[in-house]
Amino acid sequence: REWLGRLLADGKRVIGPVDREGLRIFRPVDSADEVTLESGKTRWSPKEFLFPPTESLYTYKLRRDGPELQDPPLAEQDQVLVGVRSCDAAGLVRLDDVFLNGKVQDPLYARRRELTTIVAFACHEAEPECFCTAIGGSPVGTEGVDLLMVPFGDDWLVRPVTDKGRALVSDDWTPASSRHWSLAEDQARRVAQQIERKPIPEELAALLESEFDSPVWKDVARRCLSCSICA
Repeated sequence: REWLGRLLADGKRVIGPVDREGLRIFRPVDSADEVTLESGKTRWSPKEFLFPPTESLYTYKLRRDGPELQDPPLAEQDQVLVGVRSCDAAGLVRLDDVFLNGKVQDPLYARRRELTTIVAFACHEAEPECFCTAIGGSPVGTEGVDLLMVPFGDDWLVRPVTDKGRALVSDDWTPASSRHWSLAEDQARRVAQQIERKPIPEELAALLESEFDSPVWKDVARRCLSCSICA
């Protein structure tokens, strides 16, 4: 919490899991004491802080010679997403594939992504709905992660993954020993063994790919209410 307090004092926008009215959700915090450090997933992913549900794409003024369009201001404040799970961090990489890797990038998303550092908390218990290992992930996965923090008794093991992550590491932290990391790897294996969901057999995956244009999807879409439960 002292470290989170220093990030806030440095003028960074810190977003972390907080408990509000029975839900654990990501919200910007004014104090490190607001952040929940206990294990467990949030109700929703932190996606909204990179790709909000709604935002202004432009403003306009009506002139005599026609409308004058103005782009919205780009984000300026560095933000740190703290307490992200490895599965959600990997999900953000899929957003990058859509908004950053095409011929035309989304400037609003790109700017927020540039200013964002992802600090992930490794899982030390699996939950019934977990499935990261079934799709090549891990409870301590680092895809999309800048800094991975592993809860370890009363301490945290910290693994910088990118330059953004290394920039957040404090000089007064004690270097971990190889024994600490060995125990952390044992913990990761234990959590992975708790996950019961298995990968989809390759023959079924191939069948789904071959039926991408099947008319059955049109029938499903026709009856869709956009409730998002399937997602």
